[in-house]
Order: sequence, then structure tokens, then C-alpha cells
Amino acid sequence: MLTPHQQAALNIDKHISLTANAGSGKTFVLSKRYLEIALKKEVSLRNIAAITFTDKAASELYKKIANEIEAKMAETVEPKLKRKLEILRRQLVSANISTIHSFCIDILRQFPVEAGIDANFTPIDETASNELVELSIEDIINHKLNNHGDEELKNLIRLFGSKTAFSKQLFYLIKNRKNVLTCADNIYRKDVPGIAEFFNSSFNYQLQEIVKGFEEELINSIRRINDSVLAIKADNETGLKIASSLAELTPDLNVIEKLFRFKQIMGSICTDKGTVKIRGYFKDEFNRFAKEKRSVEKTNSLLKQFEFEYEFKKINNALAKFGKDVLNIFSETAALYNIKKTENGYLDFEDILLLTQNIILHSDVRNYLSSQYKYIMIDEYQDTNELQYNIFLPILDGLRKNNLFVVGDEKQSIYMFRDAELEVFRRTKDDIKNSSGSEQLLSLPDSFRMSPAICLFTNTLFGNLFQNPHPRFNEVAHSDLVCARSDEMPGSVELLAVKKEKTENDEAEIEFPEAELTAKKIIQIRNADAANWNDIAILCRKRKPFAELEKVFIRYKIPFTIIGGKGFYQRQSIYDIYNYFSFLLDNGNDTALVGILRSPFFTISDTEIYKLSLIEGNNYFDKLKTKAQSEFKFKNILALLQNNVLLSRNSDIPLLLRKILDETGYISVLASRKNGVQETANINKLIKLTIQFNAKGFKTLYDYVNWLKESIESFEDEAQAALADDSNSVNIMTVHQSKGLEYPYVFLYKCADTAQSNSVKAKQIRIDKNFGLLTKLPLDDNYFGDYQSAPIISVVDYINKRKNLAELKRLFYVAVTRAKDHLIISSEVTDKLPNEDSFIGLLRDGLEIDFNEEKL
Repeated sequence: MLTPHQQAALNIDKHISLTANAGSGKTFVLSKRYLEIALKKEVSLRNIAAITFTDKAASELYKKIANEIEAKMAETVEPKLKRKLEILRRQLVSANISTIHSFCIDILRQFPVEAGIDANFTPIDETASNELVELSIEDIINHKLNNHGDEELKNLIRLFGSKTAFSKQLFYLIKNRKNVLTCADNIYRKDVPGIAEFFNSSFNYQLQEIVKGFEEELINSIRRINDSVLAIKADNETGLKIASSLAELTPDLNVIEKLFRFKQIMGSICTDKGTVKIRGYFKDEFNRFAKEKRSVEKTNSLLKQFEFEYEFKKINNALAKFGKDVLNIFSETAALYNIKKTENGYLDFEDILLLTQNIILHSDVRNYLSSQYKYIMIDEYQDTNELQYNIFLPILDGLRKNNLFVVGDEKQSIYMFRDAELEVFRRTKDDIKNSSGSEQLLSLPDSFRMSPAICLFTNTLFGNLFQNPHPRFNEVAHSDLVCARSDEMPGSVELLAVKKEKTENDEAEIEFPEAELTAKKIIQIRNADAANWNDIAILCRKRKPFAELEKVFIRYKIPFTIIGGKGFYQRQSIYDIYNYFSFLLDNGNDTALVGILRSPFFTISDTEIYKLSLIEGNNYFDKLKTKAQSEFKFKNILALLQNNVLLSRNSDIPLLLRKILDETGYISVLASRKNGVQETANINKLIKLTIQFNAKGFKTLYDYVNWLKESIESFEDEAQAALADDSNSVNIMTVHQSKGLEYPYVFLYKCADTAQSNSVKAKQIRIDKNFGLLTKLPLDDNYFGDYQSAPIISVVDYINKRKNLAELKRLFYVAVTRAKDHLIISSEVTDKLPNEDSFIGLLRDGLEIDFNEEKL
């Protein structure tokens, strides 16, 4: 049964933008719309494209459409319709239900000549791409230094401190070349003075817009606070000083002078910690000025971004020249990287999108694609970007042809680090409004996921946090959730406020107090509600807390699964296998042998290893041979090791790995642990990776050990093995990984955590497609002095801080709306105010909570 809002989204004759609240059934609507088009329009399934954000989402949509077809067939008696449904079921296998990259790959395969690529190109993964980029950087830098003594490059190396540091920044530029190329086209075609003037004019315009955005509210807030102070004590020194400064804010001041006056006032009204002064100034006993205080404190925090030197011309020229110099080396490196890819017939992910965007500029390609794709549906549209917009809109001839359906939720846009641009969603809405009318800007307000308590909490909290949005900073408006659940579950929202405690016995500090409290709460839920372990999810902003949760959960015997946890190669099980093969390669490697003796391969205790160390011998393998003469257990271990040493000289590596795992019962030991499902899945993943490694050509034992060593040292971001959804264990994941998921019980863990500052730093490059390649620079080539910021950097830092805070609010929204029945917010609290860039800080702001009160 469709709601009226869902039914409206099935209008297949109009372009539609659909804003779907969390839990509103958008995938259900997508599948219904797909089938509606397939049944009612005389088009083949190949004329319909459904684009999703991930392969998993594409798979889920495919499954839903298949189920819709099966359900329709089961209820249909009319022969003609039944035949059509049978045809659709057969065609579905080749339907265009895919990610944007798969969609573009299909286009490039059709038009390789126009794209200037090999028709049999191979898309390469991140690892292969990274290797080619690193080789290209090394080749270019070494060639320049060895053959030419390139002064431009030498200066850049001095600027960044070392060749390695500069190479790292060049790697970052190549991996983000889409935005670098945009900068090159829009900014760096000018000469150095022209670019410097661009920085100067951009700074002045942006600063005016920023000040205009906050000055009226800030002045009014300061004036109301200050007037109340002077009303009580007319000769209050601070009050009189602030009143005088306010009087100096005259209309004739230029924007820099005005900003300077604001910073002076903030220095008078706020403490060093950024809060409105109480001692000797302002005591708001009845909290009548809470809104004004928050306005002042928030603006004060943001104004700290504006610290700049007054030698504008010199620093602007230096930044302009820096950008030109970097782009010269970037261009040569990117060209060599392209040559290396072309030689092997490779395309990376960035190539796939860029080349597709370029060939769509050809009218014959564009016309063909317009005739092929009559209906385009795009899911998670809040996470798209301008490049993708430039691919789809031309296919639809700017919405003058065919049909577009986009669905998403601005409140759930959390991928700015992947170049997601909310502006694209807003622009597309405007396009649809102009083409089909504002009545085609639809929404799904009903949430079938969340209990009444969680809906009420969400509406109250985010109704405040999303107030007065400014699109310039990616701020979004709130839309209330309508609870559409039909069961009797009222739901709950709880706060676990953690203060560090001492244990009764030794007064030692509890190592992980928040993890301890979380574990106890989980056990309480399990005992009181008879909940399954997999009804519970722990969501974290970052992966760092996973380790402490893992330690505490093992101690409390709570089974758990880390979803998408990284650090695959750094797991102890991978180290164990690395040690085993290292020993096979070099029998004198004592570290490796001791490691495998202590591991689940042989489970020899530390006491026994100590006794082994006392035996005469050149190395531990010699000592083991001696020990094996008198103890049966060690005799068996020695026999296995000697046999595998012999086999390692000629055996297939994957077969040897399987033999080692089978004969020792290693996997059985791992499986018996509380996180055994994850550990055994990781071993199976390593076996598959070993098979792939071995298939790349003749590989020796040395190659395999070296590959494992490099992977352990370099690939910290490799994800742990994915698990089947039916694993009965507590799910631990980041908020980003929880997108699209839901659980009866959701814990938001470590809500006091903050993110690192995202400001422009010395010896690092920031790419901003609107303002260029930015970094701090030494004036007059004084590489040992302080590095200075060009004024434009203060503006960019301000804009990014506002955008990051806006995205943090959306991330918090996504986290809260994963909970179906019960939400538990966990955080350490102190006597200090929580940071504004933490979930607990947002909770304080949104609900005006004082965490030091006995009752909240």
C-alpha cells in the first residue's frame, strides 16, 4: 500500500525531485517507479537507467525490482500482462541498474574511439593506480633533479621540507586531478600578477559576504547583553568599553576595518576560552539571554579563522607563483601517469568519469545516448557532484528530452570528503522546477523506521540545529519526520554520561570507562529485553575507538563484528601467517619462530618459550630440535615445520597456506573466540588475496613474504572481510558505514570526540576549485621562519569550518536516524563546555542541555 506522497512520486510523465526522509521507503518507491515505467511505457529495460551510490545499493534495488515483478506475476491473471512480466523477468539480468562508474564504463565501451582509448581497457583499482602514480612521481622528480637540477623543483622541495614530503603532496594532487584541472582552467591561465589580483578581489568580496551574513545578528546580540549590563551598573568598565566600540562600527568602515573592530569587541566580551565573561561583567541568573550568548560565542569561535598579515601584495604574489610552479610539475607527472596507464590499457576511477564527461560534448554521442536512455533515475542524489551532473543533464538535453527522477535527502549528505556537492542537488531542483513546475519537487515525510520517541527527539533536536540555513555553507533546512509506524513500540532515547572513575581496589583509573559502561548496558538490554546480539549497533565517528570496544567486549564475552573495519593487514592473524612464511624463508629468523610458537598455530606458553631459550643452540630452530628429542609435543611441532620448510621450496603458495592452516587447527582456535566470525572471514580473505597474488605470474616464497611485509607496513586502509548479514553479533561500525542501515538498538559511542582541524596548513596543499591551490608560505624564501597565510586562506578556512560544522550536523542526523526503537547516546562529560564540533556539543546546542545538572 502506497502513501499519497509515495503515489505522487510514481508520476512517470514528469521530471521529479524527491526528498526522502530517513526510513521513508525511498528504495521501495524507486522499485515501484521502475516497474511502472517498464509496464506502462513502450520501452525496453535497456532504455531505463537506475543509478545508485554503491554496488551493494544497486544489488538491493535489483532484488527489490525482481521481487516486485514476482509479486505482480503472482497476483496477475490477465495473460497479456503475465507474458509482459515474464519478458521483464528475463530482461532484468541485463538491466542498467548500476553505480555511476559502471554506467560510464558501458558508455566508454560503446565509444572508445571518441574517448581516445583502447576498446579493451581495464578499470584498475586504487592499489594499482597508487603504484603507477608513485612510479610517475619518482620518475619525474629523479629526472628533473639528475638531468637539469631544476630550480623550480628544488624550491618546492625546500618549501615542503623534503623530497618525500613534496612527493606526498604531488600524489594528493594527482589523485584529485579533477579539481586541480578545474583550478588550472579557471584561475591559473593568467600570469602571476593576474592570479594575485584574483586572490585579492576574491578575498574582499568573500569577506564582505561573510561579515554581511553575521553582523546584524551579532551587533544586536552584543547590544542586548551589554545594555542589560549597563542597566544594572551604568559605570561597568567592560560595558562602557564595548558600548564605545559598538559606536565606532560606522557604515563608512571598509570590511577589514569592520572585522578588526568586531575582533576587538570579542576580546572585551569573551574570555580566552571563548565564553561570554561572567566575572565583573555579565551574570544571566535567569538565563534570559541564552540565545544572545550562543550567538556571540559561536561567532567568536568562527572569527578566530581571520588572522592575516597586512603585506597582502607580497604574499598574494608568492601564492600565485607557487600555484604556477606546482602546476608545471603536476602537469608533467599527470602526463607520465597517463602514458603508463595507456601502455597497459588502464583507466582509473577518475578517468572513467572525466572521459565520459568529455565525450558527451560530442553531439553524435550525446544524441545516441539520449535515444538510448529515455528514463534516468538516480538514488542518493545528495551525494553527487558537478562532474556527474555534467554527464546526466546533457543526455537529457537539459531536461528538454526524456525523463529524470532524482531522490535523496540533503539532511543525509555526509560525503564532502568524496567531493559530494549539495549545490548540485539544489541546482537540479531548480532545473526541474523550471522545466516541470514546483509541484514536481516532492517529499516523503513519513518514516516507517523510527519509534515515536525517536521521531520526537529528532524533530526537536534538528529543528533547532538546522535553523536559518545558509546554502553558501551547505547548511540545510529541517523537515519534520512523521512517525508512520503502526506497532505499539513507544521507543526511548537515553544518555550515558561517563565520568572517569577509580576502581575500589587499587584506585587505578579504569582504562576504557565509556566502553565498560556500554558493555554493561548491552548486557542489561540482552537480559531485560531478550534482544538478539545483532539487534544492536555501535556507531562511531572514527575507527579509532574500535580497538577499545574490541578489548572490553572480549572481556565481557559479547560477540561482535566490526563492519568494514580497516587495518586488515594489521590483524594479529595476518601477522601470524607472515611470521610463519618468514620462518619458512629464513629458518634462522628467531622473531618469526617465537611468534608462531606463541600463536594459535602451536599455543606454546611464554614459560615454555623461556625454558626453550635456555637451551644451547645458534638459534631457536636449533634449540627446538634439541627440545624435540625429549618432549613429544615439540617433536610433532618440529616435524610439521621441517615438512613445510621442504614443501616451501617447490609448493604452490596458496596450497601451502591451506595445508598450514588445516594441520594446526589454527582456524578452529580463531573461530572459538567472541569475534571468531570476523577472524575466520579475514583468514578466508587472505587466502583469496594469496590466490590472486600467485596468479600474477611466477611468484616465489620471497615475493610472497615481501608482499605481506609491504602490505602490513603500508596498507592500513585495507578493509577487513565483509560478513554475511545473518551473523548474530553486535555490529560495530562508523556512522558513514551505517548509511542505509537500521537497528532496534543504536549506541552512538564517543560522542565527545572531535575532528582534526581542516584549516590550510604549512607544508600541505589544499585544493579549492573556487580559489586555487592554497598553502602557507615563507616570505622572502625564509624557509626557517614562520610560514604566512595569504588573506584568501582565512576566508577559505572560515567557509570550510562552516561547511564542516554543517556536515557534522548532518552526520549526527544520520547516526540518530539509524535507530528503530531505542537510541543510546554515550559520551564522556566534564565540567567544561563540550566542543561545538562534537556530537555532544551539538546535543547541548540543540536541546540547551547543561550536562552538569543532576537532572537533564
